[in-house]
Amino acid sequence: MNTVATDVQVDQAVAYLGDAARTFLAQIHDGTLTISDVRGVHDIADEYMHRLRELARSTGAALDASPAYNANITNWRAVARLAGSAIKETNKAG
Repeated sequence: MNTVATDVQVDQAVAYLGDAARTFLAQIHDGTLTISDVRGVHDIADEYMHRLRELARSTGAALDASPAYNANITNWRAVARLAGSAIKETNKAG
């Protein structure tokens, strides 16, 4: 039962971080982000990716098992592109 509770907590943390990342992307898109240079956008995107990786690392959670991560994979890919990193595809048999 403890594992299920932990999984729910990790998923909620991923959802919260995903909401913040989605807001960041929306601000870039609609021009309301007040960062004046591309490097600033890169740094913010990199920080989101760092937080996501650190969350997965510290909890031992597999992001591809998180419903919140999978529901927002397009946003995470966009953030990764802005950060200059990439999200690797996992080949799911089935």
